[in-house]
Amino acid sequence: MNESEKNLFKKPTSADVARHLGISQSTVSLVLNGKAEGRVSADLQQAIWEAARALNYKPNRAAKALREGRARTLALVIPQLSNPFFVPVYEGAQKVARAHGYDTLLVNYDHSMSTQEALIEHLSNHDVDGYVLWDITTRASMLLSQNNVIFVERRLDGFHSIMVDIYSGVKAALQHLVGLGHTRIAHLTAQVDTETFRARRQAYRDLHTEQGWTFHPEWEMPVAFTPEGGQQGACTLLSNPENRPTAILCDGDFLAVGVYKAAKQLGLKIPQDLSVIGIDNLMLSQYVEPELTTLHLPAQELGETAATQLIQLLEGKPLDRRVVWFPTHLVERESTAPPKA
Repeated sequence: MNESEKNLFKKPTSADVARHLGISQSTVSLVLNGKAEGRVSADLQQAIWEAARALNYKPNRAAKALREGRARTLALVIPQLSNPFFVPVYEGAQKVARAHGYDTLLVNYDHSMSTQEALIEHLSNHDVDGYVLWDITTRASMLLSQNNVIFVERRLDGFHSIMVDIYSGVKAALQHLVGLGHTRIAHLTAQVDTETFRARRQAYRDLHTEQGWTFHPEWEMPVAFTPEGGQQGACTLLSNPENRPTAILCDGDFLAVGVYKAAKQLGLKIPQDLSVIGIDNLMLSQYVEPELTTLHLPAQELGETAATQLIQLLEGKPLDRRVVWFPTHLVERESTAPPKA
């Protein structure tokens, strides 16, 4: 292989970028390593980045990690890989991580806290710089530092958290049903004991207190957080015509899909016989018939913000707030209507 052929396979370096622009390699390195602020003009920084892209320059992450003593890897530790809600969360986190030169590792513990403990213990002994976590046991938290963890939908003393105002959102969804005239509202609640699901249950119970309604324990139906769980729970709720709710709030769109199947199985029409509300605003909520009224949760923004804050912690930059709150909003579609007279 001659020299020109070898050059075809040569990976561009910062020295190549410097030669291309006729400037020093040290100046290029300052820019490419994010250390140019106040030392290199904005115009020259832009020219260096444009030249790097033109030459298809890629940073040597292994070398950079060795220099910094870090793996430049973030772990996104999620409770349920099968839940489509976590797809935009991961995409948001990965987008931010890549922009800052980090890789993103996706880890699933499938709502098993013992599995989570084992995974975190394993990861803490390997090349992971920081974690985005949905929940954690006390034992597992002892393995982590407050400077390399961001919690999502979970608050723990000393740690930074990103929260969705799910309580207010669920209350708004329930008030929507009340405004339509519903007084017989059931709740398909996930069999998951975490802060976000406890808030959903509390909002449902508080509505009954505020409205002066009799609370029907059998209408607060704990189910597996799957479409099958939603279908089975809905069949139980709807099987007795003498004690049948006219509306069902589901802890996720995942469960609402199961309710649709149960309604069809029992010969009930949505929304004429039964109003249904989901939570998450997954893409599938627009592809069921009728389209699902649902509470929008900002999944991608959660991932982006979690990764941004985690990288700030890892790089020693202080965060303004210990807890960041995200609002929700109800997306009204076609699955809710006034109850039959």
